[in-house]
Amino acid sequence: MRSNNIRWVSPVGNDPATGGGVAKAVHLFGKHSVLPNSEYVSLAGMGKWSQCVLALKDILIHRYQKFVIHSFFSPYALCILALPLRCDVVVLPHGELKSGALKISARVKQKCLFAIQMLSRIWPSSKRVIVMASNHEECQLAKHTMQVTEAVTLSDIVSQDTPIPNVFTEDIEQGINLVVIARLVPNKGVSEFLNALLSRRVSGQLTEVNGVHLFVQAEEPRETAQVKSVLEQLTQYGITTRLYEGKDSQGIAQITQHIPNKLAVLSSQFESFSYVLIETLYFEYPPVVWFDNELVSKLTDKGLCVRWAYGYCPSDEDLALLKNQNDDAAKAFVEQLSHQTQSQYVNFFKEVF
Repeated sequence: MRSNNIRWVSPVGNDPATGGGVAKAVHLFGKHSVLPNSEYVSLAGMGKWSQCVLALKDILIHRYQKFVIHSFFSPYALCILALPLRCDVVVLPHGELKSGALKISARVKQKCLFAIQMLSRIWPSSKRVIVMASNHEECQLAKHTMQVTEAVTLSDIVSQDTPIPNVFTEDIEQGINLVVIARLVPNKGVSEFLNALLSRRVSGQLTEVNGVHLFVQAEEPRETAQVKSVLEQLTQYGITTRLYEGKDSQGIAQITQHIPNKLAVLSSQFESFSYVLIETLYFEYPPVVWFDNELVSKLTDKGLCVRWAYGYCPSDEDLALLKNQNDDAAKAFVEQLSHQTQSQYVNFFKEVF
């Protein structure tokens, strides 16, 4: 039987506490009824062959003709993109097609891109493929790889409650407390940042840093071990360290509201968007990032974010130059982005489907 509904697929589920930015986007899609006529399925924990079987069932048995897939390289997505189908497909790569991400498991990803490119030429179909990304880089690569009907650049969906609630706490008797929120995988750069911080402290600098507070999802064992090792060394040099695992936004808010002089540091090598950047906009100081993208450019233009070169660790002079966050400007930015993205996504899918 042919289904008139949309098959909506996510590789990581919809729990932001465990699935990162993709799960946050999926959660907000549901919260704001972006896809009301859809049947959702999560691929989390599903093996590659099981994903392929599910894709074939959706095509041959359920006969879906409308797909929204929050992934480009999942086996499910590759099946839908490679096979000659008569359907409409919206793909949200969420950073998978950025150059930095492509360097991770590069050989496998290049083979996938080549296969899709060749099959789309060998098996021309009436499939309509729309790529929706938060940056131009991914849209351009998608258009180079396959026949794309439309490539749309649009910020990830944002809600007004995306930022972590914060009680503005400035304590002139204390130094700066660094806050890091990240998944512990190498490309998030957490251990690299902590090592740079340790090196500065050992050399007698960074006297203004009072503490380091990490809120993490421990995913990669080696990175996790390195982070814990450096934290132990930092405590020997007078820096208070705290490591929290598995906290959602509410749990983070309950802890951080008692921490004064907060400065969020996002040490990622690359980010397609960055919900963490939005989440930390209401802290005492503008967040600091090691990457660049469209969101970072908008925020730095408004003085709501500070960008340092990748791998750079601040000096006492850098920290002394930091100004308190403009709370009203940050809230106005989030409110505008929230209204804008929610209406854009809802209207876009109404037009597409």
